[in-house]
Amino acid sequence: KKMKKAKDILVAVVGAGGKNKSGQRYNKTLYAVLEAKAGQDGCGYSVEMERVEASRYPFLAADRLLRKDGFDRAFLIGTEGSSWEFLCQDAKEEYGEKETPVPEIDNMKKDRKKVEAFLEKCMGKKVEIFLIKEGRTKAETDENIGRLIASFSQTFQNIEGDINITLDVSNGLRSIPMYVQAVMDYFSVLESNRRDCSIQVIYGMFEAKEPVETGCGQKEIAPMLQMDVITSIRAWTSAVREFYANGSVIQLLHLLEKLGQENIAGDSQEKAWSREYHKALSDFSFAMNSNNLDLFSKSIQKMQQLLEKDSAIESAGGIPGYIHGILKAILENLTGRFVTGEEEMERKGKYSSYMFSIAQWYFEQERFGDTAIALQEGLVTYVMETYAKEC
Repeated sequence: KKMKKAKDILVAVVGAGGKNKSGQRYNKTLYAVLEAKAGQDGCGYSVEMERVEASRYPFLAADRLLRKDGFDRAFLIGTEGSSWEFLCQDAKEEYGEKETPVPEIDNMKKDRKKVEAFLEKCMGKKVEIFLIKEGRTKAETDENIGRLIASFSQTFQNIEGDINITLDVSNGLRSIPMYVQAVMDYFSVLESNRRDCSIQVIYGMFEAKEPVETGCGQKEIAPMLQMDVITSIRAWTSAVREFYANGSVIQLLHLLEKLGQENIAGDSQEKAWSREYHKALSDFSFAMNSNNLDLFSKSIQKMQQLLEKDSAIESAGGIPGYIHGILKAILENLTGRFVTGEEEMERKGKYSSYMFSIAQWYFEQERFGDTAIALQEGLVTYVMETYAKEC
């Protein structure tokens, strides 16, 4: 198969395969994306997508289950003790590569390129293997992270365009998926300046395998979980940190745009909700950075209105509660800073009061040059408001 330019990347941890503690073999497990049956309260499930019979390695099922055209490139992470020979056998069977013999593996350090070439022929995509230690000590864990960062750094430099990473944490020692995910987060931050780098986490839940009605009798099916909520919470948390540290709403606007584009339950009402928040924060950002105090005043008023009606929208159920909580906290922060009582506003002057509050906010962020400019503008505005006729 002709290899495409890498855009959709699968990162998987390769474990020992073989048997679990109960002696059951992981190979030949049916994986599927499940959804709860209506009215079952989570006690009954139906298959949402096609079922895929996978080997000991759920990422072979994920390749076909979660991507229409499959992944462009696979990064496989494991130790020298991982079952690379099992993986080669399973890939040969999974992809119907009958003619090519499975390579003999004596020493994975020496035979790594040979295994990569075999898997590439089977899977029809670029495969890179990263060998790490088991991480039984802090020194080994630190070395693993350093080794992965160096390897991924070099590899990502050779990939053009946006990157969508799917991280499979099904196999491997439980500590390894955790720091592999930390390394992926590290790169998503580094790469964000020059391209969009998104991460989703998947988990083939072999231990939750149970009979599920599939339309042609009951079959034992293991759920393939798409744990998007993990990366979503991290992205929103990062956006809030950026706001509190720098007063920037750029990340929040990007996430609201993405939210509005998704097919959300509650549809038109929820999309309208995300658009309203996007406009209020976008107007606020533009007004702050251009000293457009009339637009600034209107954006703050709009935030007040959103806070007043937000409790009614929360019950709609289309937007996750943690997103409601984040946006509500930010709007309360901003309106608390910049909304002044009518009597006080009349005494101080509407626009100069805003400028002095903006100066105080800049000062808290240690943006001292911006603080001085905002104070200067505030004083000029105060004189113009106090001596309107003379001015």
